[in-house]
Amino acid sequence: MAPKVHTQYGIYFPEGPGYLYSGYLGEGVDGQAVKVCSLADGKLYVRKKTIAKSTDRETGIRNPELVHYETYPGAVPSQLWKRTDDPTFSDSMIFSFCNGPTLASAMKRPGFKPCTLFKWKVFDQLLDVADHLHRSPSAVAHRDAHQNNMFLHFPDNRAGLPDLFLGDFSRAKPIDRVIWIATEGPDAYKIKAENVKIIPTKIWACSDLMELRPENTPYVRSVQLITKDLEDVAKCMAFLITGMRAYDDAEADELERKCEDPDEVMSEDPAALRALVSLDCMVRHMQAFQCEFYDEFPALREWVSGLAAQEAERVRLDGSEQDMSWLATDSGAFAKYWDPYNRPRLYKSENFATGQNGETAGPFRIAKVNPTTFEVVEVGDEDHCGDLPGDHN
Repeated sequence: MAPKVHTQYGIYFPEGPGYLYSGYLGEGVDGQAVKVCSLADGKLYVRKKTIAKSTDRETGIRNPELVHYETYPGAVPSQLWKRTDDPTFSDSMIFSFCNGPTLASAMKRPGFKPCTLFKWKVFDQLLDVADHLHRSPSAVAHRDAHQNNMFLHFPDNRAGLPDLFLGDFSRAKPIDRVIWIATEGPDAYKIKAENVKIIPTKIWACSDLMELRPENTPYVRSVQLITKDLEDVAKCMAFLITGMRAYDDAEADELERKCEDPDEVMSEDPAALRALVSLDCMVRHMQAFQCEFYDEFPALREWVSGLAAQEAERVRLDGSEQDMSWLATDSGAFAKYWDPYNRPRLYKSENFATGQNGETAGPFRIAKVNPTTFEVVEVGDEDHCGDLPGDHN
């Protein structure tokens, strides 16, 4: 006779095949993220419940951050999302889980000094993501591409260096097609040259203080969106190449000097710094709406991609293992990075499960779970919300 198994209780999310709560990840101005285990494949995913949003009045698009999740591997893909008929309701989204740290977290670790191949790989992947997001037929700008939204991922336990993924599209905005000269042929996705009117604008709505700003038109907004993303890429690479940590304001002047001084360009990684200076120059011209300089972007991307491939081949022929100590965990172990499986969090009583997750954004239910196989035996009838501010469930 088989031994009797005492069921325990888990937090069950109803999206798709069903997911069990595994752990809290974080909460921001646009939503809450938790780790969940899929009942379909047992793998770990991220569930994000967004703050309720209404449809964008200008574009008719609600949550444009959803546009590219499934179309490109450089944007953390969404397995599914559940939407309601009410335009002010929030979304539940299930994303692939990146098993490494954020780039910001890695850069804060003592002794962080990434190898040359990692720098080139990140540079190549960031330009690749920007190219896809900005120049595809349904173009979108990320608008928040800082190191806390860049996730490292080890696809398996044989991976030498992690891949980089760009996540959290909660501030994304669509790019208006009016800026492109053409969408096909030799001039595809070149930005039009257009005279931008500079007008006096109030600094605050209830203030008499004025400053000169470009007129707020679809063309101006879209150019600014693209420029902001490219500026974020340049900032990330500047910190990565020079060794200065993200958001270190005390060293901002030193960072700018290193990127512009020819002597400094030759003193460290010359090719990487030259590529960085080229990107920085492009961003500065686009900030002044000199958009013909965007024509150089495809060549820059090809240049960086070629140098990344060249460095990867050099490392392969060299045959030596990459020093990964700069990315080690506190325990020095990498096993937790690449293992895609994780256990759901279980509780001994239904009341305890509900109390522990009172602030988890719903809807969710309490499920009886076999603690050995993690099979859901029964799902309760009562829905729990645990609303975020701004949610309407």
